[in-house]
Amino acid sequence: MESDGEVGRIGGIDQKVMAADQDGMEIFFAPDDEVASDSESNYDLAVETAEKIGTDMEIVPVKTLQDALDYLEQLQPK
Repeated sequence: MESDGEVGRIGGIDQKVMAADQDGMEIFFAPDDEVASDSESNYDLAVETAEKIGTDMEIVPVKTLQDALDYLEQLQPK
């Protein structure tokens, strides 16, 4: 994460999605990074992995920390 709150690409996102699912996480924030047309964004790869493993975990695209905070703020309390 940059000092201005921008979220950058992370390595091994597929493995992080699988680990989060195994730990029972309900939400996974994935960088919605801009990439060349011949490669996948972190978000796209996270969604693909989530579909492969059949998780109900919500994959949420974020470009900034504020995106994540805004998403959390709109959730209904459990």
